[in-house]
Amino acid sequence: MTVMKISRPYQSQGVTIIEMMVAMVIGMMLMAVIASVLATSEGSKRSQTGVNDISQAGNYAAFILDQWIRAAGSGFNQTAARSYGCPLAASKSGAAILPLPSSLPAPFAGVSTTVRLAPIIIIPDATTPNVSGNTSDALMIMEGAAGGAESYTTLTAVPTASSLTVKNTMGYVGDDLILLVDQLTSSSNTATCLLEQVTTGFSSVTTALPLSGTYYGNGTTLTGMTDSTVISNLGNMANGNAPRFMIVGVGNNNVLYSYDLLQTNTSPLSAVAEGVFEMHAIYGVDTNADSKVDTWTPASSGSYAYSVLTNGTSTSAGLLQNIKAIRLGMILRSPLKERLDSASKPTTGTPDSFTFFSGYCSTCAVTRTFTAAEKQFRYRQIEVTIPLRNNLVL
Repeated sequence: MTVMKISRPYQSQGVTIIEMMVAMVIGMMLMAVIASVLATSEGSKRSQTGVNDISQAGNYAAFILDQWIRAAGSGFNQTAARSYGCPLAASKSGAAILPLPSSLPAPFAGVSTTVRLAPIIIIPDATTPNVSGNTSDALMIMEGAAGGAESYTTLTAVPTASSLTVKNTMGYVGDDLILLVDQLTSSSNTATCLLEQVTTGFSSVTTALPLSGTYYGNGTTLTGMTDSTVISNLGNMANGNAPRFMIVGVGNNNVLYSYDLLQTNTSPLSAVAEGVFEMHAIYGVDTNADSKVDTWTPASSGSYAYSVLTNGTSTSAGLLQNIKAIRLGMILRSPLKERLDSASKPTTGTPDSFTFFSGYCSTCAVTRTFTAAEKQFRYRQIEVTIPLRNNLVL
């Protein structure tokens, strides 16, 4: 008996178009979920990195400024009654550097070319950084670094063009930068304060202090001083212990800059810290001679306005001695934009504004209101009080 086989048509083992479409839809949904998770994770990482960056930058900037401001006045504060507010004269390699021969580079182009001696002076609205678009204050800070010769020395004769006569030269060595201050008149403080340099290699104990070197002024102003002149050691120009006479302020691209008024380096303008968006400051003033801050006042108006403190009078010298502290405020900004929400703010919620010095005095408060575009970044506010330890002992 013959068995007949019935052949069946070939059946494909692949997937149908419908199945492929379903798989593709599921795959696309999974990819979208993964992309969303990665984007959220990357955004969170970027935000955290930005916060860490501005926190570190802010802490560093505050630390550096705290060091500089606390030491302001070192080396010359004992001559405060006769030296604070005097116009400075200095030369380097035969060319005058103080008063400033020309305007400073950005961001300090608007600073006055006459530089007056003081531990610290706030220059209100001195810079306008391009990122902020608003004005920021600058600080003029001066401090010696001698350490071993904080007391001033009196002259025993009228200065000559190349040497000074003192009781002894103990505490002075070659390349020391010294400050010469003549006696004040009864009504003004306009006598020039002169910076000179001790001759390289000098190390003996004698009564004659020879002058020459890079910061020697060739006796131009020196010969006009009297035997009432006193000298203070500010530091040494050859052993890495130079004094700091500088201006600090916010420049373009959220960078805090300093400018070395004595040009001790080949590049006087240098970056201090990044991420600084704005800087503001006010004075803490002692009004009753008890070496304590009794009141706070802005530098933009009133008795402690920049124009008053730098007018060269004996009154301004007294006011400079009354400054016992600085209240410093800074805004730090992250370099990268945040992810926006429906209110045009970062998902983390940037505040609408920051206010500094609220409650310190009726005219002290400074408020920075952020635009919608500015709210796309993260910010940090720093506000600290820094004492002027050398002025506290006056």
